[in-house]
Amino acid sequence: LPIASSMAEPELFPGIAVAVLAILLLLLLSFGLVGVFTFGADAQPTILLDLSLLTPGSPTASIIELLYCIILICSFPLMLFPASQILD
Repeated sequence: LPIASSMAEPELFPGIAVAVLAILLLLLLSFGLVGVFTFGADAQPTILLDLSLLTPGSPTASIIELLYCIILICSFPLMLFPASQILD
């Protein structure tokens, strides 16, 4: 993988990848469980749609949606990194 080959110690990549995926699994699972416990069977497939139900007059849902957009924008270069390594 281009990401592993660009590391200072590429032999550590498999362990780091497993740890990151495990943390991501726990994070997504806990976020999903909190959504199900909060909204019950009425939970929307995209939990962001339910945020405005918590506090209708509060800008909390808009702030979270804005932060989510920023995360998506910042993750775009990570998707382009392997392609740019292949083209170089």
